[in-house]
Amino acid sequence: DVTERVRMTTADVAAVCAPAPGSALARFGADTVSFYIEFYERFGPEPGAAMHDPLALAIALDPSLAELTTTRVEVECDGRWTRGMTVADLGGVRNTPWALGWEAADNARVALTVDAEAFTSRFLERLRGLVEAQA
Repeated sequence: DVTERVRMTTADVAAVCAPAPGSALARFGADTVSFYIEFYERFGPEPGAAMHDPLALAIALDPSLAELTTTRVEVECDGRWTRGMTVADLGGVRNTPWALGWEAADNARVALTVDAEAFTSRFLERLRGLVEAQA
């Protein structure tokens, strides 16, 4: 869920594209990200679009951006309300008598918190740098 805490807004897109707004990269970025932002804002309460993949990659490159824990994660396929959702055993249920089918072994590192400000600053700076190189 930490990726929902990192959003790119229309103002962010404008700032990224400002150095070379007419460049192919700026036009491509503005078109694709603006579509994504509009979609998110149509269906969600928060402004901007969550940056799921960029944040996951950034944490893989710099784990200090997040507080990570090792646990068991499963895709819940049979539930009436959670079908297809990933479920993490953050409470250690698999180590109790009520394990209800949980496998015992850890299989994932899960982000519990994120330094959203640090990520957003770096992400936008790098995107802007790419656009600037097109000027």
